[in-house]
Amino acid sequence: MKKTETTHQEAPQEKQSLVTRIKAYIDRGVEASKKGIKTAGNAISDFGDKSVLQIELSQLKAKLAKEYTSLGEVSYALLTGKTRTVKPTSAKVCDLLPKIAACVKDIKKHEKQIKEMEKDAESKKNEKK
Repeated sequence: MKKTETTHQEAPQEKQSLVTRIKAYIDRGVEASKKGIKTAGNAISDFGDKSVLQIELSQLKAKLAKEYTSLGEVSYALLTGKTRTVKPTSAKVCDLLPKIAACVKDIKKHEKQIKEMEKDAESKKNEKK
């Protein structure tokens, strides 16, 4: 019986440890993104539209990472709770999936725009030669 009690006591500690580690990881990523955004913000006048898109892309990736973290936390809570299953129809999961899909869609859109700008810049560079 002592082993069972210990296991039940360790589970909340493991959950808290996992949540703490995930949050710390995301916070470091967000801080790194903020530093990158601040640095890039000073150079926007030099880099124009492409820099703006790259900054927005960094923000979207940080937002996506946070949404994935939230999904992981919800999933963990569901898996360790009474239901022990994660379904896309679960209320909390249902709330997160559209947010994640929107982030992914926006990231792809920004990446496509950046590639188009790079191609345009390359073609203009080749025309000058």
